[in-house]
Amino acid sequence: MKKSLRVLIVFSVMLAFFSFTSVHADYDAEGVEYRINAMSRLKSESIVVGYADGDLGAKKLITRAEMITLICRAYAEGNRLTEGLYYVPFYSDIPADSKATGAHWATSFINAGSEFGIVNGYPDGTFRPDAPVLYEEAVKMIVCLYGDTNAAYPHGFLRLASGYGIDKHAGGTFGEPATRETVFTLLYNALAVSDDKLEILLEDMR
Repeated sequence: MKKSLRVLIVFSVMLAFFSFTSVHADYDAEGVEYRINAMSRLKSESIVVGYADGDLGAKKLITRAEMITLICRAYAEGNRLTEGLYYVPFYSDIPADSKATGAHWATSFINAGSEFGIVNGYPDGTFRPDAPVLYEEAVKMIVCLYGDTNAAYPHGFLRLASGYGIDKHAGGTFGEPATRETVFTLLYNALAVSDDKLEILLEDMR
């Protein structure tokens, strides 16, 4: 009985050890450092804004409205959106006029993003601005900035993103809501990709 007990204890210790080393091996130190640097760069350029205490809330989720707003602010088109040029109604839950009573705070960005083909709503005609953006939705929005809005969703857009490293160290998971950290890293990578390189990639993919 004692021998059996000793064997069981040794086995349990070995199992715990290998479990620990497995988790430790899965820790992506390079990816963590990369994401921290990406967020720092975006913040220094005022592309992303933290909370009152300066924290970016890296592990928090980001909504669909926040996602399209972030994209518009990161690119030149964003300057036009704040002028209220886009009052085209696209969705039943988003008013046409951003100044209308009860309008969502991101109305102009959502409607403009739709006008440019960057973002789409759901089959029921809604946009669901306050729903968490899924990883593949975030990737699709960013890839659409470069002109190809006709790739197969979601895998066509994921393939395009991977082709030029837009998903490098982003840490997102297909089918899961994206964290602010993941979205900021995707955007950071996308800003580093030139239009010419992406155009060549799009031609190859067609």
